[in-house]
Amino acid sequence: MVRSSALAVTLALLAACGGAASGPDQQPSGIVLPQATELSSPYSAFTGPSRLVVRDEPTWAEAWATIHGPVSELPPLPAVDFSREMVLVAAIGQRPSGGYTVTFSAVTAVGDGLRATVQESAPGPGCGTATVITSPVVAIRVPRVEGAVQFVDGPVVRPGC
Repeated sequence: MVRSSALAVTLALLAACGGAASGPDQQPSGIVLPQATELSSPYSAFTGPSRLVVRDEPTWAEAWATIHGPVSELPPLPAVDFSREMVLVAAIGQRPSGGYTVTFSAVTAVGDGLRATVQESAPGPGCGTATVITSPVVAIRVPRVEGAVQFVDGPVVRPGC
């Protein structure tokens, strides 16, 4: 699979440039890891803020169902090689209008774990938005680590209209 090979090469280059890792599941500290977005949507079934680390198929299936809670037909579950990858999910909960988004602005190796920075964007003052309740969510695929994942919320960004 091209994606897996590219990920392996990227991680090998990161290890060579940033110092040797002490094991197969550890990354050198301070290295920003590659990430692939699985989904970003303004609608989900997360009613409150949520941060998830998904390291197995059953948890991924449950998270996928919650991500797609409002849809009538659940899209197929994306395949993830949980022996090499994991999924991070961030939801910001319900918001009173459109114009809100959530992203991961950075995912950094810290010892045998990760630090994932979550960035929320909100509509700026005076921006026109849809009058609809939203519940933004994002799910990304990252290299698997066995250590703890620390989620850090960045300041809310309010871009211009």
